[in-house]
Amino acid sequence: MLFIDSSLSPYTLYTYQLITSNVHGNTSSSSISLRTLASVPDSDELQLSLVGRPGPTSASFNWTEPLNASGPVELYTLTSAEEQTGEERVRYEGLESEVTIDELQPFTRYIFSLQACTNGGCAYSNNVTLITAQISPQQQPAPHVTTLSSTQMQVDWEPPALPNGIIIRYELFMQALNESLDNVTSLSSEHRVFLSSGWLNPRQPMGSAHENALAPPESSVVLSDLEPFTVYRFRVLTVNMAGSTTSEWTMGRTGEGVPEYMGPPRVSPVSSSALLVSWETPRDRDVRGGVTEYRVSLHQEQTSNPYAPPVVTQLLYSASAEERSYTVVGLKAYEEYSFTVTVCNTQGCVTSLPASGRTRPSAPAGLKAPTLYPVNTTGIEISWTAPAELNGPPPVYHVERTDVSFSDAQGQVVRGRRFTGTGYFRFPSSILPVDADFT
Repeated sequence: MLFIDSSLSPYTLYTYQLITSNVHGNTSSSSISLRTLASVPDSDELQLSLVGRPGPTSASFNWTEPLNASGPVELYTLTSAEEQTGEERVRYEGLESEVTIDELQPFTRYIFSLQACTNGGCAYSNNVTLITAQISPQQQPAPHVTTLSSTQMQVDWEPPALPNGIIIRYELFMQALNESLDNVTSLSSEHRVFLSSGWLNPRQPMGSAHENALAPPESSVVLSDLEPFTVYRFRVLTVNMAGSTTSEWTMGRTGEGVPEYMGPPRVSPVSSSALLVSWETPRDRDVRGGVTEYRVSLHQEQTSNPYAPPVVTQLLYSASAEERSYTVVGLKAYEEYSFTVTVCNTQGCVTSLPASGRTRPSAPAGLKAPTLYPVNTTGIEISWTAPAELNGPPPVYHVERTDVSFSDAQGQVVRGRRFTGTGYFRFPSSILPVDADFT
C-alpha cells in the first residue's frame, strides 16, 4: 500500500506511525522519522563577487550564503570558462564562502559562475567576467630574413606565442659581422634599425567598437643601404603594457656585388726563366661575393707607340677559385716583370695593383771576341763590347792571354811557313813518336 503525504515544509523532520484496526481492536507500529529534502537555494540570494583586482595568474572571490531556511548548502562549485576558447574548468568545490583561484593565464578573459547545491537541487549565481592582468610577453619567435638584392633585405616576424597583454611596439635591432684583416670575424655594435607603435590585442574584441581603433604595429620592414655580401643578424624586441621580451638572433647575408679590392700578388723568383706569382684570398667585404676565378696577367708599360695604350696587359692564366699561385715560365734571365691578379665573382671583376719580381741571373750570352790592335813591338791594345745578353748585373771582365804551345824564347826560330802563333820549331825526329796522334 502507498500513501504520499504532500504540502510539507522543506527540510522539516516529520514522524510517522502506522495504526491499523479491525472489529476486535487496533494496533500501532513504532514511530519513524524522516526529514524532507531542502529546497533549491534562491539564486537571488547567491551573489558571486570578485575581491580586488585579478592578478596575472590568480583571482579571489567570495559569495553570499543562502538563508538556511531552505536547508543547508552541501557543496559550492566555482567554474570558469575561457571566453576565446570556450574551455570550461572546475576551479573550486567545497563549503567555504571565499576562495583564491590560481593557474590562470595572463591577459585572458574568463567567465566565472558559482553553483550552490543542497540535497534538493542546485542554484546558479550571476556570472562574473574578468580579464587577468598583463605581464611581459613571452616566446617571441625569431624574425625571418629574405635577401632582396646586394644592398636590401626584408625582415618579417610573427607576434609572440604568449603576448600576455596588448602589444604596443616592435623594435628591430641589427648587428653586422665584420671581417678583420687577419680573417677574424667580429660583431659590430648593436643598433636599432626599425620601430613601429600601434595596438595589437590578441584576445577577442570586447563590446566597444573603438577598443581596437589603433592599427597594429608593423611587423615587416625592408632595410636598404646595406653592404653587399655581408652577414647581418637581427632580433625583435616586443613591448606590451607590462614589459618586453627579445627574440633569438636570425642571420642573413646580402646578395653579391661587384668586387671592390684585390690585394697585389707576391712575385718570387724560381729560376732564371721562371717566376712564382701567388696571392691571398680576398676578404668577403672586398670580393663581395663568391670567387668564380682568378686571372694572372703580365703588366707592361710601353712608350714606343704613342697611339697604343701606355699599359699593355697580357692574360697569362685563368685560375680556379681554389688556386692561389701560378708559375710563369719562358722569361728572360735577370729581367724584372710586373704582374696583376684579377678576382671575379658573378657580378664583376676587380684587378689588383701590379707587383714586380726579377728572375734569377744566369751566365752572360752573346760575347764576341775582343778586337786587337798593335801599339808597338811590345804592346797590343785590346777592346771589346758587352755581351749581347748580360743575364745579370754588370759583369766582371777578365782578359786572358794564351801563348803558343811549346813556345820558348830561348829556342832557335827558323824562318819559314807560319801558322797561328809566333812561329814553329824544327824538332829532331826522335822527339815525336812515329805513327802517333797528338795535338
